[in-house]
Amino acid sequence: MLFIPYIIMKKLMTLVFILLLSTTGFADFKQPVATQGEPIGDWWTQIVSTCYNKWNVDPYFAASIIKRESWFDEEVEPGGLFQLNGIIAGIPIPNMIGWEDSMPNTAIYNKMPIVTDLLDGMENIDRGCWYLSSLLKYYNNDYNITALAYDEGWQYVSVQTNYKNNEYVKVVSNYQNEYLESITDKPKNNPTGSMTGLVIAETNKKAVNFEPYYLVGGIGVIILSLILVIILGKKK
Repeated sequence: MLFIPYIIMKKLMTLVFILLLSTTGFADFKQPVATQGEPIGDWWTQIVSTCYNKWNVDPYFAASIIKRESWFDEEVEPGGLFQLNGIIAGIPIPNMIGWEDSMPNTAIYNKMPIVTDLLDGMENIDRGCWYLSSLLKYYNNDYNITALAYDEGWQYVSVQTNYKNNEYVKVVSNYQNEYLESITDKPKNNPTGSMTGLVIAETNKKAVNFEPYYLVGGIGVIILSLILVIILGKKK
């Protein structure tokens, strides 16, 4: 009778599970074209992994903000890629005194990423997208008002603020629209000067989860692992 010790079986099945996960892909976003020669490709992977995967911010929107603020140059002083300033630029974290008066109530202090150098691109993206995420929650995912608040300060912007004639919002919106149009076969239906964020971004996501070749690879791993279990069991 085939006997496999429980602990061996448990470890092997854990290994199978890990290997199966490793053969499946994760959702990704198509990299947009650098419409004006900006080096977006240097930071696109980091923008997706941090802004979207960690903070649920539309990566095309985040990239548009960065383009407007620094043209993707992490060494632009004083605030790096996102041109962080004021309390948001605190190193390694801002002083907690006066936090509630200086930030929207959706900006959770103990969730704010630590920054040791504002000119470190990865740290800057983490802090910047955390702030964008906080603003989006505060303004009920209105990307236009969020862009306005990012530029002018959230204290001076409400959900009723008219953003349509604001130059900053127009520029960011145009950048985002250009990025989205660069990865689609036809122009999107959004009017110029308006952003819909993840509603659009989600449609341009590469759906790589459980593609056929990943599934075949996962099945192969399972079969090989089961054979290994049987062989080890027979030796007992």
